[in-house]
Order: sequence, then structure tokens, then C-alpha cells
Amino acid sequence: MALMGIAGEIAAERSSGPGSLQMHFLDVLHGIGEFDIQRRLKMEEAEI
Repeated sequence: MALMGIAGEIAAERSSGPGSLQMHFLDVLHGIGEFDIQRRLKMEEAEI
């Protein structure tokens, strides 16, 4: 789910509207790299 969220963030930055968002989202999913994931991943530890 984190990967989808990161791809959505990147796609939103690149798109100019809802039609291009879908196109950019698929392009980002195809080309996302480890650097992008590490730079944007936000995680919190759950308390048990």
C-alpha cells in the first residue's frame, strides 16, 4: 500500500488534471525506483 501511495504522490506532482493523473500513476508504478521509495516512505511503529 505504501508503494501505491508514493506513486500517487509522484503522479499528482506531475499531472495537470484527473485524466493525466491516471497516465502518470501507471508510468510511475512502472518506473519507480528504490531511491524514490526510501526518500518518501513514512512509517510509524505500532504500539502493542
